[in-house]
Amino acid sequence: MRDNLIKEKQSGGLAGHFSIDKTYEQLNRFYLWLKMRSEVEKYVKTCKVCQYAKGRSQNTDLYVLLPIPDRSWDMVSMDFVLGLPKTQRGNDSISQNTN
Repeated sequence: MRDNLIKEKQSGGLAGHFSIDKTYEQLNRFYLWLKMRSEVEKYVKTCKVCQYAKGRSQNTDLYVLLPIPDRSWDMVSMDFVLGLPKTQRGNDSISQNTN
């Protein structure tokens, strides 16, 4: 029964797959049992969906600043956001020019 309650609070709803703290907070509103925190922690740490979604590496290095150009139009960059739902005009991406 406890595993079902933890599963429901951790993976239920639209957002789903909450962290240990959020899952514990959701459970603690209505339920209380001995070692509930440790059971929640064990369940979340072994959740296959969470482990797959979080991946294995994180980008934790310091960011390197881009060089400042000496003159206008010396350097041009573009950012793209692709795969969005189509608009009424048929667009499915965003591009932004930065000078």
